[in-house]
Amino acid sequence: MAVFGESKEIGITAAILSFILTILNTYVKQYDLSGIAQKHADAAIAIWNIRESYLSLLTDIRAGSLKYENIINRRDQLQKELHKIYKGSPRTIDKAYQEATKALNQMEELTFSDKEIDNLLPNALRKSND
Repeated sequence: MAVFGESKEIGITAAILSFILTILNTYVKQYDLSGIAQKHADAAIAIWNIRESYLSLLTDIRAGSLKYENIINRRDQLQKELHKIYKGSPRTIDKAYQEATKALNQMEELTFSDKEIDNLLPNALRKSND
């Protein structure tokens, strides 16, 4: 008790805080949180690129510039690329998955009306030609 003087409470509090900080430090070192966040960001960028490639494919299909076999090959190639991205992406924790499911299903976040979808597409691919 020479370090903390005569106060037993300070010694106990310091020991508890030291234990908590040791656990927190171990957790942070074990789960490279910034690295995981970067992997999620990289996956999002790669998935965005796949989405844009699908949009280009739809545009080419609509324009009639691809043969049927080429369409199938390009679709299959995009599917393989997307699988690679998902396979290499970090997994999410259950709580985050549950919250995302709730946001998508119950709150209808990231659901789009036909008009909103049309706004994302080139004029040639839109349902309505307003």
